[in-house]
Amino acid sequence: PAPPALKGLAFAGWGVFALEWLLMLWVLTGLIGRGASPTVDAAPAPVIARQPAPSPPAAPANPPAPAPNLSPTPTNPAPPVAVPPAAVLGLPLGPGHTAIVLDANERAAGWFDRAKATLVNELSRPGPGGSTFSLAVVNGDRGRLLIDGPLACGPGARATVQNALSPLRAGGRKGLKDALNAATSRNPDRVLFVTSRTDKWGQFEGFLNQNLRVNGQPVPLSVVQVNDAPVPELRDYVNRRGGGGYRHVRPDAVAY
Repeated sequence: PAPPALKGLAFAGWGVFALEWLLMLWVLTGLIGRGASPTVDAAPAPVIARQPAPSPPAAPANPPAPAPNLSPTPTNPAPPVAVPPAAVLGLPLGPGHTAIVLDANERAAGWFDRAKATLVNELSRPGPGGSTFSLAVVNGDRGRLLIDGPLACGPGARATVQNALSPLRAGGRKGLKDALNAATSRNPDRVLFVTSRTDKWGQFEGFLNQNLRVNGQPVPLSVVQVNDAPVPELRDYVNRRGGGGYRHVRPDAVAY
């Protein structure tokens, strides 16, 4: 058996050990009772990364068409319409004074009423160089002055021409010599003859040469021939005489 002193030391050691365990249990029991929890390290603050600046939106592949401009677009003004010069059934008047002779005999019955309206419009237009006219007529078996000119071509002549022509009706056969003498008495620069006569012009050359004179000198002659076909004898005479013009007009082409 162990000596009593050794036994006492052993018991003392176990007592100290038991006391330490009891003390440790008491401390743990107190901590748990107070809701203590093991210390946890705080999580580091989150790092906020700098976002790159937004890029501009890409242009659409097909950009929208611009809004229409509703304001009026200036346009070039239309060029002025040229007004044809004064004429007689399409044959223009020349400068100076023209003595017009209308052969309104019975052969003109089919076109004369329409020709009157055409002449009113044509002689109401300005002529070249301030041209003037007078008007003689073969009608009712006599020839006479109808407008004792000179009358200036242009709008101011409309009423005079219309009043002179309105009462006329085609008829008769005679009066050509008196009409030519009345026309040349106005000392014209030319005579313009409108007729539907078709025959015996070759025999009339002497007659025309005698009656188409001003102050003893031949005056130029222009002719508007209103027939279905030209009359070569009259056309050739006008060309040989010189200084005038020849125009053929079909009766159905004489329009208002």
